Amino acid sequence: PEAAPELAADLHTIAAKYVQATPGHFHAFLRDAVRAHAATVAETGRRLDRLNSALTCWRAAKTAAAQLKWATANAGQIAAQQKKAAVKAKADREALEGRASELNDELTAALKSGDAATQDSCREELGAISQRMDDLDEANRRAKETSLAQGDAKGIAERRSTVAVQFAEALTADAVRWACEYEGLKAARENACRDALLAGAAGSYLGCLDPEPRLELWEAWRKRIDAVLPLSEPAALEDAPQQPSHGDQDPNALVVATLGALRDTLEWRLGALYKDEPGSGVSAACTLLTVRWPLLIDPLRVARKFIMRCAVATGPQRGTFVDEETGEREPGVLSCRIGHADFSETLADALHGHWLIVEGVGEAPLPFELLPVVQGGRAVAPKNFNLFLIADDDSVSARLRGCCNVVKIDPRAALSSRAMWECVSSNELPSLASTLDRL
Repeated sequence: PEAAPELAADLHTIAAKYVQATPGHFHAFLRDAVRAHAATVAETGRRLDRLNSALTCWRAAKTAAAQLKWATANAGQIAAQQKKAAVKAKADREALEGRASELNDELTAALKSGDAATQDSCREELGAISQRMDDLDEANRRAKETSLAQGDAKGIAERRSTVAVQFAEALTADAVRWACEYEGLKAARENACRDALLAGAAGSYLGCLDPEPRLELWEAWRKRIDAVLPLSEPAALEDAPQQPSHGDQDPNALVVATLGALRDTLEWRLGALYKDEPGSGVSAACTLLTVRWPLLIDPLRVARKFIMRCAVATGPQRGTFVDEETGEREPGVLSCRIGHADFSETLADALHGHWLIVEGVGEAPLPFELLPVVQGGRAVAPKNFNLFLIADDDSVSARLRGCCNVVKIDPRAALSSRAMWECVSSNELPSLASTLDRL
């Protein structure tokens, strides 16, 4: 929409009341928002095409069932007509046989009396009757063949019609679900700009805030954006059960789902993500899905555990090494501390496709060889490379804050494994909720 640039500037201005919003924040915010918007539009377009194809298949099945039903009725009607024609031909032949018998009697009498005129007329009429009977026999034979053929066609059409009707009826329940999903995807495509702006802003500004200011800033953004881009809801369908829409009230689900596609983030969501209020969904998105590298403020020193869980969860996707003796997959994570002698060697190894944890940020200036990596962000990073800068406290330079995504790690409200599963299944994989209940 034309109002998107103005909205982005307004969101940046609102965020400046809560954080030290720099041009670097705004630049990263715009890049994340544009990337998320393009990915959302493309993905919803693909899914809409697939659903449209499925609905077209269902409509074709219903049309085929109706056509086969008509073909069955038409074949039955033709068979009945041919059967009636055969009965009529048989009756006409019997009448001709009776007339031929009468003519034979008249011819016999004429032969005895020597009446030549009567003999000629009888013979002529008998010849016509014989020809007519041959024609009736041929018509009767064709009618029987046609009746049998139409009977077979009727049987085939009935069987095909039964299959088509069963197929169409089986698809009807799915068609209602497809129609609901179709409307939901249309609403998601209409909300793509709104979601991208909110998610991009959250990825750039929310990570450095505590839980309460996070929610306050999120609500301030929503209030501003509602005035220009109101939330679009899916159309109501009479045959479909309606579920309440949460819209963008939950920043965790929206930010993670918008900044990262489900197929790309499912592994670490199931393997690493715990929900807190407002959840580590925002913190995880700021850590793993934004264009700038994260600077994790971790006074309790729990960030390494979270990163290792993510690395293990995404190991198969990244193709990490599997130990032949133990059969366990290596996480593919290297770590070093600023000021150590082996820092340059560790960084060079990590740039070949490993995750790198750099601790001790703020205790000493960043090494010269690390500066271009930090400033370039994920846009210029090698494949499968990930950088995590960890500081024990909030005393980091303003320059480093301007080129990194500051994230405060707060594990106070982490839930159990079952609660994490319930969160993921209810928000992202509704079909797993019923399976989890049965298990």
